[in-house]
Amino acid sequence: MLHRTKERQKGAVLEAMLWVDCDYYYGPDRRRRPERRLRERRRILCGERVPALHTALLQLRMRAFDAHGERLPLFIERVRGVSTLAQIKNETSIARELAALNMFLLNARESDPREQIYCAIDRAQTMLQP
Repeated sequence: MLHRTKERQKGAVLEAMLWVDCDYYYGPDRRRRPERRLRERRRILCGERVPALHTALLQLRMRAFDAHGERLPLFIERVRGVSTLAQIKNETSIARELAALNMFLLNARESDPREQIYCAIDRAQTMLQP
């Protein structure tokens, strides 16, 4: 009974959580209050419902084409965000795979890492539980 209550509470938290998908940030909305604050840098409300992990992995795969050169840091941020989403959804094996990809990308900035990115995303998609 206690386990079911915790699952319901976690589901309610996931439903209430907002997810930000912008060019410069991909992940949970870190702002606590929805009202205006002084000196608020973000003018546009980018928060949406938390996406399904399958959808986030597909979006990650689509953005892998541009994951080299100047666009690599943006892709690294997106990988980190999808890894956070996998942790939130209790998909620890996928989160570990994406964290390993993130570390690889941080260390391999001078080469073209797209082949390794596609392989890591394929492994993460096969780990996804239906």
